[in-house]
Amino acid sequence: MWNELWGALRAAGLRDECMRATVDYCQMLFEEEPAPDSLVGVWTCPSDTLGLVRILCKLNDCRKLAVLPLIKVLEALVSKAEESAFTCDPTRSAKDLGEHLDKVASRCGHLTALLSLPSLQSRLDAVCPSGV
Repeated sequence: MWNELWGALRAAGLRDECMRATVDYCQMLFEEEPAPDSLVGVWTCPSDTLGLVRILCKLNDCRKLAVLPLIKVLEALVSKAEESAFTCDPTRSAKDLGEHLDKVASRCGHLTALLSLPSLQSRLDAVCPSGV
């Protein structure tokens, strides 16, 4: 869903508006519980969650999204993975995001936002020790 929506908006010449709206929406989504009637399948559909995480990583690669929101997304995904009553398994998305943040850390390890990365990865490994 996210890839198709983003692609359609970019094709319509709304690239910057699309990126800003995606960043704003994701910050709200991962900082608060989404409304029950939310159109985003992030908390219910693994492929939508993974698609969104990959878009966020691309935004970070393009320097349109800072590292701190990605850490917040990883925190939210790890917390959801730790919840036993969760309706969708977010571990694949969390692992992908963790790998992206590892690459960022190898280039920019001095960033304060990355200080919590090792503990988040340990928590994720505890939830999903065999990998995804």
